[in-house]
Amino acid sequence: NSGIPITMVGLDVTMRVPIDRSHLKTIKNVGTPLTETLARLIEIWWDFLKSDSSPMHDPLAVSYCIKPEFLKTINCKVLIETVGKYTAGQTIVIPDEDSSIKVTYDVDEQGFLRFLMSRVCSH
Repeated sequence: NSGIPITMVGLDVTMRVPIDRSHLKTIKNVGTPLTETLARLIEIWWDFLKSDSSPMHDPLAVSYCIKPEFLKTINCKVLIETVGKYTAGQTIVIPDEDSSIKVTYDVDEQGFLRFLMSRVCSH
């Protein structure tokens, strides 16, 4: 209710932009100290997850500040249910064109992943 401009990038959107083994190989092939460290951290994380991929939650949210065109948004009122018998902590999103909160609902997956990899793998 503050009126502060906010952009919400939820899990429903960030889950659509995972990096996988092919991305890891590209990162490793750059061969800089940064990419070698990043590759190792990714491998440790994937070992922990017992997975071969992971969504880029934070990088997608940060990318909105640099390239907002990757994400489609709609203005919404956002409420957090804190007292419901079954929904304590649930986020409720209601379209409202007068709201200062933008909620993402779609992402250009390939465009974002190309952008991310170009930034990570640049010399």
